[in-house]
Amino acid sequence: MSTDYSQFDQQQQFDNPPAPPSRQGGGCGKGCLIALVILGVMAAVFVGGIVSVVNHIIQNTTQDPKEIASRLKEVYPTAQLPASYSGRIALKIDIWKVKMDMMAFTTDDADVEDNGEVVTGNSLLLFAFKAPGMDQEELENSIQVGNNSGTVIEKREYKVRAGQYQFDGFLQKVQRRKEGQERRIYSQILVPLGNSTMLVMQSDKDKVDEAALQQFLQSIAKDCPTATLVEKPKEKEKK
Repeated sequence: MSTDYSQFDQQQQFDNPPAPPSRQGGGCGKGCLIALVILGVMAAVFVGGIVSVVNHIIQNTTQDPKEIASRLKEVYPTAQLPASYSGRIALKIDIWKVKMDMMAFTTDDADVEDNGEVVTGNSLLLFAFKAPGMDQEELENSIQVGNNSGTVIEKREYKVRAGQYQFDGFLQKVQRRKEGQERRIYSQILVPLGNSTMLVMQSDKDKVDEAALQQFLQSIAKDCPTATLVEKPKEKEKK
């Protein structure tokens, strides 16, 4: 009795289809070529975006005290800088949904590096950073990045009295160490002003210039949502 293998052969051909004919040449084909072109365009857009951001930062950075004072008045029209303080550097960024506004005011004897970091002396830093989903803690972390990623070694709540107003803030010690240099410890008072804005008074000494901080806060208190009125203003005596 003979056996019919035709069905077995058909099933074997279905399970193991013949391999497609090999292509000649070492090219990757039209699909690969299109992918390379797309990647090239994306790279060009990315690099162009970086160049645009860098140009934006450069154009909006200034060391002109008059320009910095003008920017301060745009944010707080009644602001008055303490005696002997002047603008040293200011940076403004407004890209996509990220907005940053930084102004540093120092005494004349302060040592300030090109990146805006105050190495020695007294400084008053106004820092605003708005980004989607940013909270108070992230704002403080952003300031630490701007402060050369210093390490906070001590921190406690601190109230600052400024005339008839009071601000709830923090007193902290920050340690920084640069390669080849001895560590430095800075004293800072951080005062949230509202609207994603923080004011930092800093000194490389054990205490900050709190009198200057109080004077500045008193001048802008009416425009700060975080200011608490603790004393009613005295009415002027009628003549």
